[in-house]
Amino acid sequence: MPFNSDKRLYFNEDRTKVVEDGPEARFLFVNEGGEVSDEEAKQYGLKAPKKSGDKDDDEPRELGTGADGQQVEQAKAVEEPPANKARTMKKGDDD
Repeated sequence: MPFNSDKRLYFNEDRTKVVEDGPEARFLFVNEGGEVSDEEAKQYGLKAPKKSGDKDDDEPRELGTGADGQQVEQAKAVEEPPANKARTMKKGDDD
């Protein structure tokens, strides 16, 4: 199901992220009411990645603050699991 934008969204200067109208906005990405493919929406953080078992992609989004201070819609951040810090036993180790 494609992403439907409820407002105009723009690329920044180097087209690496999508922002709302403001000082960072340079090139129109999608107009209000326009559709964007799932792949592009996920690439620019407009849609959270689909989790196994999910029936649809209409998950709630968080509002974050962009570099210019404007609120932007973001997918929820997923933290990387902590590194395995278990100690490996060597021959002759006693605990």
